[in-house]
Amino acid sequence: MKLFLIKFVIIFLLAFNWPAELLTKELKAVYKVELGSFNIGNLKWIIKLEDDNYTMSIFLKDKGFISGLYKFTGEYHSEGKIFKNEFISSKYKQSWKTKKKTRVIEIVFDKTMVSVLTMSPKEKEAPRKKYLKVSGLTDPLS
Repeated sequence: MKLFLIKFVIIFLLAFNWPAELLTKELKAVYKVELGSFNIGNLKWIIKLEDDNYTMSIFLKDKGFISGLYKFTGEYHSEGKIFKNEFISSKYKQSWKTKKKTRVIEIVFDKTMVSVLTMSPKEKEAPRKKYLKVSGLTDPLS
């Protein structure tokens, strides 16, 4: 339900502010991440639109009682071009850290195709889909 509300608010803001306000501005939103009634973290989302370029960033951090039991942080960044009112990804980077594991994923796009995908630590399992030959892709944030 909260995810639906977040999407609705973002779409509402974009729909009514797009032409004049957002083309040269920065949109910031801060959310409290809850599990039931427990606050488990904070999420900060930043969207920058400038001319025909965009950048998006999400910062996730543990907080509250649960943070003593399960610490985590996450950063997600994407950038690309805006063409015919669509986001065309060029780069995506994700960094996720817990007490036991750190994970970094980087994706480079050539037009709408993945040209480079790096993961650290490296996946042991082979990809289930040949993602390098698929067109029409974008990064998870866009």
